[in-house]
Amino acid sequence: MFQFLLYKIGIFLANALPRKASGYIAIRIADVYSFFSKEDFESVRNNLQVILSLDKKELDCYAREVFRNFALYILEFLRVRSLDEKFIKQNVKMVGLEYFQDELKRNSGIIGLTAHIGNWELLGIIMSRLGFRLNSVALTHDNRSVNKIFVGQRQSAGSNVLGLGNIRGCISALKRNEILALVGDKDFSNNSVTVKFFGRDAEFPRGPAMLSLWTGARILPGFLLREKDGFNMILHGPIQFEKKGIFEEDVVELTRSYVSVIENIVRQYPTQWIMFRKFYKD
Repeated sequence: MFQFLLYKIGIFLANALPRKASGYIAIRIADVYSFFSKEDFESVRNNLQVILSLDKKELDCYAREVFRNFALYILEFLRVRSLDEKFIKQNVKMVGLEYFQDELKRNSGIIGLTAHIGNWELLGIIMSRLGFRLNSVALTHDNRSVNKIFVGQRQSAGSNVLGLGNIRGCISALKRNEILALVGDKDFSNNSVTVKFFGRDAEFPRGPAMLSLWTGARILPGFLLREKDGFNMILHGPIQFEKKGIFEEDVVELTRSYVSVIENIVRQYPTQWIMFRKFYKD
């Protein structure tokens, strides 16, 4: 009940306060959290160390920015019901929207793949607001009341929410020639594939590649990155890879191909990569 009330209060304050004021409060909360959450801070710093050649003091500064960007992500998610066409037009720069429009003409659906970078939740909301039929696969929160809030926020723009592991629902969405939105940089199912990420072994979900190979729907990456004057929505064309005809090898190769796209985005926006756990195997 406490978590539920906390989120309800958060939604009220996020929408009642001016945007700059709520952003300032969110960042100050993030600073406090990063100071006391030693384990999470250490994990973030260690992950960044693989990406950035910086000393400890500089890494600490970058790690604090990750916490701040996470706080802004939460704040923006709490405000999604107020996100309308006017906000999108004024605050979101779009690159590559034609890739998704053209891909739907194949009538095979789209696996819209993103990562825990920038604001992946807002990306789905914006795509729905633009008229795309979106199905988001999301982890179910342990608290039923809190989960209802999260689902409601995602559905506020018309998105359909599928629980993690709902393979039948995922395939049905693709058969309807809709977008299946997946987050591809964290495995929640203990059914992962190991590929290189910034030169180190890391585990990624095999679901996106398996669904693509099963259904013929192609993987199109997309990201919503925070900029000083708003957001930059970057959409990519279909992932290309050399198919060998051996299912397991194709899963690994396709995963490796889309991971390279995620790697490139993380390299450009390292402090927007929200990963509060040890990411690498070694």
